[in-house]
Amino acid sequence: MGLRKEYSMSTSSLNTPQAFRAEAETELVCDERLYQFNKICRATLSGQAALAQLLMKNQAMFIAERNDVRLYRVFLNAMNQAHYHLFLHEFDISLHELCYKHGLVFHEVETWEDFLRAGREILDGYAKAAIAMREGDNTGIPRVIQYIRSHLDGDLSLEVLADQVYLNKSYFCTLFREVTGKNVTHFIRAERMRQADLLLVGTDYSVEEIAKRCGYNSSAYFATVFKRYYNMQPSEYRLRHREMIAESVEGGANECSYET
Repeated sequence: MGLRKEYSMSTSSLNTPQAFRAEAETELVCDERLYQFNKICRATLSGQAALAQLLMKNQAMFIAERNDVRLYRVFLNAMNQAHYHLFLHEFDISLHELCYKHGLVFHEVETWEDFLRAGREILDGYAKAAIAMREGDNTGIPRVIQYIRSHLDGDLSLEVLADQVYLNKSYFCTLFREVTGKNVTHFIRAERMRQADLLLVGTDYSVEEIAKRCGYNSSAYFATVFKRYYNMQPSEYRLRHREMIAESVEGGANECSYET
């Protein structure tokens, strides 16, 4: 009798509203729509971010009415991981830094609007990465070179440059050398010195101003790098080149007067 009563009590406790809710929530978390992202990933991989976002929204409607923060985050986390592994398979590269960056985004999701915003950011990031992989020589390095030349006075750290093509720093450096035949740090220094050459010879900017325009906060450090590159101080370089130009102009004028 005691055993039957105990069994009866235990089974009745499983039929409480709380138990039914817990069971329903468990079934919902196991719903394959939280983990199956093949169509979304394929749209992203083809660079169609808008289509991927529409597919995401339609697929997530079943959890929209519940406004369950946990389900939002499970969905976004799984979608982020699905894209990471697809890129690893398709391109044989690891976008772990982009994956980590997106992980920080979905951890802040609290509402449906937050969910959509975070989802768009994740899909946009992977779509841009896909386009970068497929454009031109499939590396995006030409775009990085253009970025470098347009931002010589700014931050050209490896983190910033690698982020332009959504690659991790190590792979970006390897890829840059393969495409250009140059070390990325040496390439940036050469471009900044070329810019310094043009400004010293062609403008009246002070050395301090030229240093800033070439991305050096310290004019003393700029002068050190410049001397190592051109074997003379910036002021000396400017003076010599202007003397050469003056001599050239004067020689041309003499030739004209002789011919006359």
